[in-house]
Amino acid sequence: MEDRKQQGQELRHSLQQLFAESEQDGVAYALLLRCIEAYEQEPERLERIQRLEADNVKLKEQNRKLRASSSAKENGMSSKLREALRE
Repeated sequence: MEDRKQQGQELRHSLQQLFAESEQDGVAYALLLRCIEAYEQEPERLERIQRLEADNVKLKEQNRKLRASSSAKENGMSSKLREALRE
């Protein structure tokens, strides 16, 4: 990750020199700076996505277990009612 930050700083410095010498418009410069920032932050974002995907799997599993538990409780109550009605 430090390598990306170092590379990003070097790219920024090169862009500053390039745009200062060529006197190009600032819009292109700003867009290129955003690209460099995205490049630097990519590993952090990928890690966050992986954590969110893992959390999502856990939540789906919890949801499945809770639904199964709830369904079992409902079926249990139904059987008790059936027994009471039979008597």
